[in-house]
Amino acid sequence: MFIDGRSVADGTEVECDICVVGAGVAGVTIARELSGGSQNVCLVESGGLQHDTETQALYKGSNTGYPYYDLDVLRLRYFGGSGNHWGGVCRPLDEIDFSYRDWIPDSGWPIDRADLDPYYAKAHEVCRLGDYAYSVDELETPGSSRLAFDAQLVESTVFRHSSTTPFGAIYQEEIKSAKNIHAYLHSNVLEFETNVEGSSVTRIEVGTLHGSRFGVRSKIFILATGAIENARLMLTSDTTAKYGIGNDYGHVGRNFMEHVSMVGAMFMPWESENSLDIYAYNENHNGIAALTIPAEIQQEQETLNICANLVPSSIAAGLKSVAPGIVASVIELRTDRSWKNLGKHIKRISSNLDDVALHSYRQIFRARSSDRQYQLVYQMEQAPNPESRVTLGADKDALGMRRSEVKWAFGELERNTLRKTNEIIAKAAGKAALGRLWEVPDAGDSGWPPGVRGAWHQMGTTRMSRDPKKGVVDMNCKVHGLANLYVAGSSVFPTSGCSGPTLSIVALALRLANFVSDNLRIG
Repeated sequence: MFIDGRSVADGTEVECDICVVGAGVAGVTIARELSGGSQNVCLVESGGLQHDTETQALYKGSNTGYPYYDLDVLRLRYFGGSGNHWGGVCRPLDEIDFSYRDWIPDSGWPIDRADLDPYYAKAHEVCRLGDYAYSVDELETPGSSRLAFDAQLVESTVFRHSSTTPFGAIYQEEIKSAKNIHAYLHSNVLEFETNVEGSSVTRIEVGTLHGSRFGVRSKIFILATGAIENARLMLTSDTTAKYGIGNDYGHVGRNFMEHVSMVGAMFMPWESENSLDIYAYNENHNGIAALTIPAEIQQEQETLNICANLVPSSIAAGLKSVAPGIVASVIELRTDRSWKNLGKHIKRISSNLDDVALHSYRQIFRARSSDRQYQLVYQMEQAPNPESRVTLGADKDALGMRRSEVKWAFGELERNTLRKTNEIIAKAAGKAALGRLWEVPDAGDSGWPPGVRGAWHQMGTTRMSRDPKKGVVDMNCKVHGLANLYVAGSSVFPTSGCSGPTLSIVALALRLANFVSDNLRIG
C-alpha cells in the first residue's frame, strides 16, 4: 500500500524486515522482486506519485569540475525516479568491462559478466525490451545492412530500445497492491543511524517537508537513491562515523563517472545503394545498431570502451560542427604575439581547412561520392578517477541537509581513446572502401571537440571491490564493515563500459533482492 509520510504521527517508529530507500528503477525493481514474499518490506520515497518542484529542489547542489548539468535537473525525485523520463536504450555490459585492464587504473569488478547473465534476461522483461537477443542479423533487410567493416577492427553492435512509458506508471499498481509492501511517499531519509560500534545500521531518521519526523527500524537496509544521493546520504550519516558510514578508507563519493559524449567525427560514405537505416531508430524494430571497437583492439591500443551512433547530418551541419575549432585556431594565432607556436597553429588550421572542403566533396570525388553525411556521436567509458567525486557543500536544503557538490574530472586516457577510435574507424572505412572520416577539430586548447557533455548517466561513487581498502561495497553490494546495509544502482559500478547503465542496474537489483531474501530466510 501507499502511505503519505506527512500523515505519519511525529515520533512514530516503523518496523520491517527489509527497508529500501528510494523508489527509482533499482528500488522499484527490488520491491517487485520481494513482493508476495514472507518479508515485510518498507519502500521509502522522497517524492509522491507526481513531480513537484518543492521536492525536486532537494536535488540542488553545485558543480566545481568540468562543466556539468544542474543537479536538480539530472534526476527525477518521485515514484519511479528517473525511469519516468529515460531514453529506453539498453545493452548489457561487455565482458571486458568486468576485467582488470592494466592500462586503466582501478579497473576490474569482483564479479564477472557470467554472474549477471542469469539476471540480464529477466531485466529485459522488467525494462520491456523484448527477447534477450543481440544479433545484428535481425535488424538487416535486403535494402539495409550493416557497414562492411572488417569485424576484427570495427563491429556493428545492437542496442535494444524499450517503450519509454514512465517506469513509475508501469509498476505503481503492482507495488500498491502488494500485501507485504508499505511504500512511504513524501518521506525523506535524513540519516542512517548505527549501533555504538558502527557495525550495523539500527534505524533511519525520516523527515517530511511539512516538518514531521519518524523512524524506520529494519533487519536489512538497501540504499537506492542514485549515484549522487547515495554518496550524499552516506556522507551525511556521520553521527557515529566521523566521515560518514562506509567511508573508513575515504572512497564514498569518489570515482564519480559519466559517459563522456560528443560529436567526434563526420563520416562521408561512398555512393551506395545500401541504406544505413539499421543505425537509426525504427519503430518497426526495438533495436538500433552502433559502431563499437572489439575488446582485442581496445587492449592492443589501450583504449577505454566506446560506441558511436551514426546520426544523419547535412553538409551545413557538418561545417557548423567544425567551425568552433577553426575560429579558435584563428583567434589563437592572432593573439599569440610571440609567434612561437606558428607551426602548431598552421597545422591545426590546415586540418580544419580539410574539413571546410566538405562542401566540394562531390566535386573532388565525383565518381563515387554521396550527399549523405553522418555525425559519429560517441558515448565513451570514463576511467575511474578518485578526484572526480561527490562531496558535501556548505549550503543546506529545506530539510537542513548539506547539499551535494560534484566535481566531474576526466583526462588524457579519454582524449587518447577518442583520437585512436577515430583513427581505427577511419582506417577500417578506407580498407573496406566504405567512405571517408573527418575528425572534428579541438575547440581551442581544450583538447576536445566542441560540445563535450555527459550522457545523464551517473556512476561509481560507492564502487564495488573485494578489498575494503579499495571500495565501498563487496561483491554482493553490502557495505564493507556494516552487517546489514546494501547499496543498489550504478553507484556500485567500478567501471562504466559504454552501454547505458539501466539494464545493468536492474540486473544487479534483481541479484541483490534474491541475495538478501535468501539470507533472511536462512537466518
